[in-house]
Amino acid sequence: RVDAQPLPFSAPAPHSAAMTGTHITYAHVLNGPDKGRAITEEEMRHVLKDDTLGWVHIDGNHPDAEAWIGEHLDYLDPQAVEALVDRASRPRLTRLGDGLMIILRAINFNEGEDPEDMISLRVWIDAHRIVTVSLRRVRAVERLDAALSKGEGPRTSGEFLSRLIEDITGKIGGF
Repeated sequence: RVDAQPLPFSAPAPHSAAMTGTHITYAHVLNGPDKGRAITEEEMRHVLKDDTLGWVHIDGNHPDAEAWIGEHLDYLDPQAVEALVDRASRPRLTRLGDGLMIILRAINFNEGEDPEDMISLRVWIDAHRIVTVSLRRVRAVERLDAALSKGEGPRTSGEFLSRLIEDITGKIGGF
């Protein structure tokens, strides 16, 4: 069990300055000497291919998202790539090689939207890379970005997944 607590529900964190206006919403290094540092798209492409644990969150609605995933994550299992870009998804967990393809549902806390209109969050996770994709704003993802930016984020892929799920499920009780 990870002792991480869900971050307090608060105002959303701003996008990383380097990521504004792109298909990549957030990108961070999670371990090593640069732990928590927000990184550029160019840096992220390298981090996702090496042993440094990196996380990238992609806006699935951006016109460049699907092509970027196909081009820069082509080393992932084809089922994972397909699940990351599939607009019609249902919750599931599939083990693919050394990683997991997970599709979660989160309560929709976006202003003016129906909370029962759940938000799909697609997650590819393995020991060295985490890729999340959503078609709408996910507050739990924003809180992870904020924690990482303050140097308080997860350091392993297991801790990342645990904190993400704890945050999402912790909000269900207040609904």
